[in-house]
Amino acid sequence: MSNLSFSLLTPPTTRFGPRLGTFCFKRSEGSEIQIQTPGFLTSTSRGVIPHLSRDHYASSAIRWVNLPFESFLDVLPPVPTLVPGKNPLHSFLGYSLGQHVVSMSVRDPADGREMPVNGNAHISAYSLRGVRKVSPSDWKSYVYSCKPDIVFALSDTPFTNPPYSQKRLTKSIERSATWLANILSTSTPTTTASADEGEYKPNVLVHMAGAVSIPARQAFASSLLEKLFGPEVDAIKPLQTLDEGIFGYTFDLVPLRISLEAAEKKSQDPFYPPSDPPVPPTPASLSRTTSTSTPIEEVDLDPILPSHSDQLSPLLRASLELLPVEKVRAVNTVQTPHEILRLITNVGVDVFDSYWAQRAADIGVALDFVFPVPPPNSDSSSTKNAEKQETRYRT
Repeated sequence: MSNLSFSLLTPPTTRFGPRLGTFCFKRSEGSEIQIQTPGFLTSTSRGVIPHLSRDHYASSAIRWVNLPFESFLDVLPPVPTLVPGKNPLHSFLGYSLGQHVVSMSVRDPADGREMPVNGNAHISAYSLRGVRKVSPSDWKSYVYSCKPDIVFALSDTPFTNPPYSQKRLTKSIERSATWLANILSTSTPTTTASADEGEYKPNVLVHMAGAVSIPARQAFASSLLEKLFGPEVDAIKPLQTLDEGIFGYTFDLVPLRISLEAAEKKSQDPFYPPSDPPVPPTPASLSRTTSTSTPIEEVDLDPILPSHSDQLSPLLRASLELLPVEKVRAVNTVQTPHEILRLITNVGVDVFDSYWAQRAADIGVALDFVFPVPPPNSDSSSTKNAEKQETRYRT
């Protein structure tokens, strides 16, 4: 049985703020994987890291790989669930047990397209053959068949048109807590695993529900700490609260941005159309914005941050205010390096996905950063981005 732990290098002096930590995963065979935080996880498409060959997988920079499982729901049962062994995902996708931690989520956190409503007993996921319904029992069965190192619990995140009513937010909180209890329950689904493959117990990350409502986010956080009684506590024994069974907390920024943009449009004067979205800054413009002579605490990041970035930190802090500080905090789909720095400074986020860098690679741009920032006239700062396309195809 594998052991997953997270430790802060120094006791935090504040609940929110920059912090250094170590994420350690020890396998039963004796191998150990360590990730220094703040750090990154790598996103995949059907288990494959875009733009990288198998040779790149051996890079020490790639330690945590996430698999959005919805891409396998076009065929039932999903192909990865048919793979036998103690580590089906690693053997099926070709990742190293001694180097890679593989996590599994139902949906791609970067996919913000409108989806059918979730139900009391299912969420809607998008496969190659259209929308599929995934129930909590389905998800638990997939998890116990694939045996990922880390699993993201089902969450009732609405992808219908915002804003959302108080009734809808209440449903989201209640369903998310119920589905979390399901994945934590001691009952195990019937899988193809044989008895000699050892006991599997998932390490669970929970998506913090509540949309852009601070009271709703606080209510969901409180539900994780509430002591359960009767059949509810019997289902998750020996745990007394849901939070005791959680490895960490995760935040998907895409649905938050969608809700914030909808609220902004609703509040705007109808006689004045919405302003054009800000153009992401180029590396050259960033070098003009900051100077090596300016202390980092005096640098104004607002002009180079995505829209609504300043509204995200209070939402994340509202979710974390009551929760233990020693657990992992993960964020998906940041849009710029400056937003990463802002969330580290204001919230104390430990892990980010690499969506922004991988999205840049989709359009043929590789990003290279040097710390501390070199002088403007030095060779290392003259070109912060480099096109990796074949020269004959450039325009």
